[in-house]
Parts: sequence; structure tokens; C-alpha cells
Amino acid sequence: MRDIAGADRLRRARCLRLALLALLAVALTILSAPAARAHGELDTARSQPSPGSVHGVSPATVELWFTEPLDPARSAIEVYDAERQRVDNGDAAVDPADPQHMRVSLPRLLDGTYTVAWRSASAVDGHVLQGTFDFRVGQARLPAGAATSSGERPAAPAVALRWLTLLGLAVTAGWWLLGLLGAPGSARARRLAVGGAAVALLADLALVPMQAYLPPGDLPRQTLRDALAVMPGAWLSRVGIEVAVVVLLAQPPGRRRGAAALRLGAALTAAAVLTLTFTSHAAAREAHRSLAVALNAAHLGAVAFWIGGVVHLAAAPRLRSAAGGEALRRFSRLALVLAPVALASGAANAGVLLPSVAALWGSDYGRVILLKTGIAVGILGLAWFNRRQIERGLRRAVALLRALRGEALLGMGALLAAAVLALSAPPEPARIEPLHLRVALDGDRYAHLFMARPDAGSRELTVWLSGPDGAPLPEVQRAQVTPRMLERPIDLPRLRAERQEDGRWRVARVPLNVKGWWQVDVEFGGVKPEPAVASFYFLLPDPIFVGPEERTASDPAAVALYQSVLERLTQLTSVRSREHLTDGTGNSVVSQYSWAAPDRLHYVTSSGSESIAIGQTQYYREAAGRWVRRQRPRPVDFPGALQGYYSDPRGLTLGRELELDGVRCRLVSFFAPANEERGDAWYLWWVDAATHQIRREAMVANHHYMVTDYVEFDAPVAIQAPE
Repeated sequence: MRDIAGADRLRRARCLRLALLALLAVALTILSAPAARAHGELDTARSQPSPGSVHGVSPATVELWFTEPLDPARSAIEVYDAERQRVDNGDAAVDPADPQHMRVSLPRLLDGTYTVAWRSASAVDGHVLQGTFDFRVGQARLPAGAATSSGERPAAPAVALRWLTLLGLAVTAGWWLLGLLGAPGSARARRLAVGGAAVALLADLALVPMQAYLPPGDLPRQTLRDALAVMPGAWLSRVGIEVAVVVLLAQPPGRRRGAAALRLGAALTAAAVLTLTFTSHAAAREAHRSLAVALNAAHLGAVAFWIGGVVHLAAAPRLRSAAGGEALRRFSRLALVLAPVALASGAANAGVLLPSVAALWGSDYGRVILLKTGIAVGILGLAWFNRRQIERGLRRAVALLRALRGEALLGMGALLAAAVLALSAPPEPARIEPLHLRVALDGDRYAHLFMARPDAGSRELTVWLSGPDGAPLPEVQRAQVTPRMLERPIDLPRLRAERQEDGRWRVARVPLNVKGWWQVDVEFGGVKPEPAVASFYFLLPDPIFVGPEERTASDPAAVALYQSVLERLTQLTSVRSREHLTDGTGNSVVSQYSWAAPDRLHYVTSSGSESIAIGQTQYYREAAGRWVRRQRPRPVDFPGALQGYYSDPRGLTLGRELELDGVRCRLVSFFAPANEERGDAWYLWWVDAATHQIRREAMVANHHYMVTDYVEFDAPVAIQAPE
């Protein structure tokens, strides 16, 4: 019977170890999962200040480098403080000696977090990209290795050190708590408490060399002195408190277990736990900061004393003896108070930090919260079980021991989840931004479409015709808008727009109620030549400014047509195309492309740029007419590279059948997730029903709203290197 009972204990212990290992695997997977690769052109390795960096003194400039020459008229850098006030000197300029380098000067900045907002307009192909990153002046509220923006993963070494600090402080807190509850002291329990305090202290001290020698991303290494200079003030306070706790634990047993010493030790350990919340994303918030800090402090304090007591009970047999029975009963009653406090404060803090309920399962941060909540519920169940065993007079000591060990292991997992959350940036609330599309017409005229809320529903559209400066042309006498849904046979009637005081034309309550791809034809009257007609293509809800519609299921007919199209594309020997690109904020460029197998490309843009690429060499024509040769990061591969642009399609949908320039076309839409060639992209194809060649393509990606018309398939194309 003893052998059977021993085997049963071994099986249970093995299961608990496997559960903890699974928890660790999940947490490390969340930390190490690669973020989706953005379609950005900023060279973050050379940027000064670096994204996420902390500076002891204010930098004099922001220096950015990009992978292509910039158009000075449409490129910019702006720097904002935490109150959204612009703080740079307004002298952003492209370096005349290096067109890939842009800088802006700064005044002396006060301590705080600053956001760099950049816009790069390529002088080569006209593509406009924009993005932001943060840096800090002075001591940071966030510890080293913390994620500074939503979606970024905290550094795994930082999470490990944070976990060890939490675990060490929890074990120390459990020692003081059980002493206050009357538990008998033991050498084993004391060694555990001393070890916990020492581990917490060493883990905190290790943050300095980690900050210096293991900087996140591509940030350069720094000296230990520089790393120490930017460590948060809360960190320094915590190190001092941990030293005091270690000294207190080293006192003789009589003085160490006195009531005054126990109260002092518990207070010091609680203060050390409190400093952890001052180096977390709760403390880095600008809104509801005090509430978030208070909730986080209550949560960490309850968890530390609760889990620390459980670890001591599971590791020290004397605490479960008859002599410690009363203390065990008191702790059991207290645990049923600490557990709800931990759960309630954690849930309330999640409500403060998360922008919506959907963020619980729609973000890494929310998924870790769900994982941690599940662990906490499991611990609470074991605590209730332990309470039942204690009420039975400790008659089932073996069952109690197993449950306590399980509760302790789960508690360690909960502390790991807490470490991940402390260093992870909560998801940002969705911000719906306006959509502004611009289409080039004949000469120097441009048609504009503006939508304040690019989401499905009855929307207000503003349209106007302008010159290069974007101002409405006064000669326009009327404007009419004709919307058409491209994935379903929905053709709305022509709507007459009303002229506004500023010369723009407004159409109220356009019923764009169906999600998906839309075409809006705008006709301007009273101009010469008359009429001026422009077609705009967009996706609702807009995936960039609002957030994408989730489509997972694919239509088998659409899948078959997609595969046939891809087969035709990969057999091409040459093709020409005309691309209309707008960035969604009112800028646009038109480009003419020629492709020839296996490795040749030539394009000319409306901004006057021209480029030829052959294999691994790219030639750029400068304004003076001189050609410059550069090495490409990867060789031209036509038509092989096309498979990378459209790979792994999701939500393939068969749309309408329409005529395009007299050719009967079938429409196919799909989403292509990010890969090495591009970021997330949403496509709509006009496919020749007879030949299955793409005749037109609309694409939405990060600040890319492109419409491309393909012509001259397999026609002779001569692309030669320039003289």
C-alpha cells in the first residue's frame, strides 16, 4: 500500500511539474513570438535617439536615417511631450550631403517621455511612410527591458529578473506573515526567507548590467555607470529596502522573531513590493495613473503575502505540525481574504489598463491576464480544499501536503504571469482617424475624398477638386457622387453634393452599410474639360485607421480563381503597369512600371524620379540627370517575387462580375498577412474572366492605398543599364 501511495504521490508531483513547465512555455512563447513586420523604411539601428532609449541628459537633435533618398518637401520629423505639445525647434530638414538622413534640433528637454513622429516620402518611388517611437529623458518609470509600445514584447532576461524579484519578496513576506500569525520558527523556514531576500536583491542588482550589456533591440551597449545613472528612483529605493530586510533576517533568533521585528520586516517587505508598482506600466500611464498604481499595489501586496505563505507551508513541515496548527488555521482564514482582494484588484486594474473587453482575447497582454486569472482561480480552489483539510483536524496530512505544493507551484506561475504583465505594454485604445484619398487627374488637378470615420455605416463624404496645393478650385459648379459595392451587387443612386463655404462639396449620410470593398465615382461639373471624373477605392472598415474586419473562411470558387491567377502571374515574361498611390492623409503619386524576366525593373514617377534595377544593382536618376548606382538589399526577381506579395491568403471572397475597359472581369478579394516581402495587406483583383490575368489591383496596407492597372502582358520590354 505504501508503494502504491508513493507512486501516486510521484504521479501527482510529476503532473504539477508538467503543468508549471507548460505555463512557462506559454509565457515564453508570448515573449518570443515575433511581431508582425511592418512595411517601414526607418533604419532604427542608426536612429538617435534610439527607439525606447533612456537618456540622462537631453539630446540636442533627433537624427533619423532611411533606406531610400527622401523628398524634402514631403518628409518631416516632429517631437511631442506627454501632454501632446510639440517641443522640437521646427527646423526638420533633409541633409543635403546625404538625402537618406533627416534631422531636427531640440531645446533642452525636461525629464519625461517624448514621442518622435516621422514621415518619409521616398524621392525614388513616391511612397509615403510614417511612424512613431518614444524615448525618455531622465530616470524612467519603466525598468530595463520593458516593452514601450503595444505589441512589443518585453525582453526575456528582464522578465526572468522581475519574476525572481517577485518570488524572492513573496517568500520573505510569507516568513513575516506566518510569524505574526504565531507560527513556530525553524531553521529551514529561516533559510528559505533569507534565500528569498537574497534572490530578490541579486535580481534587482542584475538589472544594471542587463541594461548596460543586453540592451533591447539594436540599441548600443553602454557602461555600467551610464546604466546606473538612468535606473528608476523606485529601483534604488527597493535595493535599499532589500538590504535592510537581509540585515534584519540576519539578527539573532530572539530579536528576529520578536513582535516588533516581525512587524518591521513585514512593513519593509510590503514597501519593497510597493516600489515594484512604481516601475510598471501602471505608473507610466498618463491617465488614471493614481488609480492604476493603487490597484496594482493592492494586487501585488495580496499576491505576495498569500503566495509567500503558501510556499513556506509547502516547504516547511514544522508549520503543518500540531504546534503550527493554529497558525495554519489563521493563515487559511486570511488566505480566503487575500485571494479575493488579489482577484478583485487585478480585475479592476485590467479594466483601467485595457481599452475594451475584446482586448482580453485580442492582445498578448489580455491573453496573459486570462492565463493569470485561470491560475488564480486554480489556487483559490486549492486554498478552499486546504481549508477543508484543516477543518478536519489535519487528519489527511498527505492530501494537505499535495494540495499545498500544487498551490505553491501555481503561485509561482502566477508571479511569472505578473512579471510578464508588469513589463508588457497594455494595448492602446482604438483611435479612429479620418481617411483622405487623393487621385491625380489630367495636368495639375487632383480629386480628393475625405471620410471622417472610415467605418461601415451611413457616412458623410467630402469631395473637392484642387490644384497641387490642395486648395479647392473655385470654378467647380457641381459635384456628384456614385457609390458602388464591389463584392456584392449593390449600386447606390447618384448623390448630389452640397457646396460648402470653403469650396468643398459635402454629401451627408451616404449608406455605406455593407463591410468590404467600395468604389466611389466622383464627377465635378463646370470645369474644362468637363466633366472631371475620379474613382476612389477603399475598404470598410478601414484596416489602417479603424481596424480590419476579421475574415477567415474562404470561398472555394475564389480559392480556385486565385490559384489560377497566381499560376498565370508566375509564367509572365514581362508586364507594364500604372500605379496610383495615396497615403490616406492627402498625398499621392503616380508611377509607371515595366517588368522583364528574370531580374529587370524600370519605373518613372510623377514626382520626376526614375530608377532602373537589374539583379542586385539599382540605378537612381538625380534631379540633374546624373545616374547613381547602389546595391539592392535583395535582387530583382520577376515574376518569382509575386508569389511572396500574395502568399498565404485569408478570407478569399468572390465578388461581382464587372466590365473594365471592355473586358469582362471577376473580382476576388483577400487578406495577405505580413511576411518578409511586405506587411499586412488587403487586396482586390479585377481578373480577366477569359485569360485569368489581373487587369486591375486595389491594395490597402500601412498608409498605402494603391490602384494598379496592368497592361501589355508578355510584350517585348527592353530594360538596359543607363550609360
